[in-house]
Amino acid sequence: MTEHPPLRVVIIGGGIAGLAAARVLREQHDVTVYERNASDTAEAGAAVGLGPNGTKMAKSLGLTKESLKAVVSSGFRTFDQTGALLKQSRMDCAKAFGSEWWMVHRQDLKDALFEAATGEVSEWPGKPAKIVFGSRVENVDPGNGLIQLGDGSIVEADLIIGADGIHSKTRAAVVGLEHPPPVPANISLYRFTVPLSQVTELLGEIPDALKSEDGTFLASFIAADGSNRNAVIYPCRNREIMNFACAVPDSILKQQSQESWTQDGDLEEMIRHFEDFPPWLHTIMRSLSNVKLYQLRDANPLPSYTRGHVALIGDAAHPMVPYQGQGANQALEDAEAFRLFLRPGLTSNDLAGLLKTWDSARRPRASQVQLNSRVAAAKVSPEVILQRMRFNWTYDGIEELLKSKDH
Repeated sequence: MTEHPPLRVVIIGGGIAGLAAARVLREQHDVTVYERNASDTAEAGAAVGLGPNGTKMAKSLGLTKESLKAVVSSGFRTFDQTGALLKQSRMDCAKAFGSEWWMVHRQDLKDALFEAATGEVSEWPGKPAKIVFGSRVENVDPGNGLIQLGDGSIVEADLIIGADGIHSKTRAAVVGLEHPPPVPANISLYRFTVPLSQVTELLGEIPDALKSEDGTFLASFIAADGSNRNAVIYPCRNREIMNFACAVPDSILKQQSQESWTQDGDLEEMIRHFEDFPPWLHTIMRSLSNVKLYQLRDANPLPSYTRGHVALIGDAAHPMVPYQGQGANQALEDAEAFRLFLRPGLTSNDLAGLLKTWDSARRPRASQVQLNSRVAAAKVSPEVILQRMRFNWTYDGIEELLKSKDH
């Protein structure tokens, strides 16, 4: 039997999407990840929810609840802005969808994926991926399988994966500059995390809305005035950290927000926007030394995720607002789908056909999730969110999807 050399795989971007793809493709190929940031750069953002579709993908990559320090969600609780309970939806996701719903700190997810992508052969299959930090990719040539780095050097690859986020340079190489870039979604998020011990110290006890004696719920507080102001709160990191995401329409913001995880927000303005929310939330907000203000971006679905030697994944392919909690989940689905490229005897001659199959599987689904998320953001309510959860969460990986398309 003829031995075929491994593919040369270049991944642009070492975030969640890029590292997850590296974890899959290291099993059979030579993988190099080019990451523009330094090795000690902390993951921007706070926490993410991995729904049953995302936890299935995480488990297929060898990640566990323990390695992610994940908190298992029991469902949703929805309150009005005063803290009065409107609805509780208890969900046995493992029974209904085949896997749990995990609430995870982004840094813990990135750290676990980094280990899975680069860890030694004794712990992980295949050859460890190589990560090149502080390396900016300036140009991508899909037709010839080439990238140009900031120092002018050229790297040739059989497969180039653009995982370079919402401001992706790789995207234009695939769909051209004429496709509209992501635009403001007219909502901005104040984001912060607080240790649970600090919450207890500040308030004397945990607020009833955040207690977990009968299960750990994602808590949403929604203003009744139609303004779409809302606060979403849930724990992560083994319940040691509470994650807060407080949304305000751009039309009432005095401070101009940006599409940046690192922009500082105005604490006093944030408190004013939520003055009719529970007093305990004000107490927590006033204890903060800083808060981040992030302008949400939305984009229309792309006409293709692939061109030549290149495939787009994660926010480079399908940036979406977070009102279905699916951004990281879809990135993991994108990565898991590269299992198509682990078939025995694969050569570079097979790439065009495999990329076509990969695109035909990933793009329709991720595009629908993008559109569903847009609908959910227009009117934040538990009913709108739950209506679309079944589509999001009923997914078992690329092979099962392709089998279903054959029948």
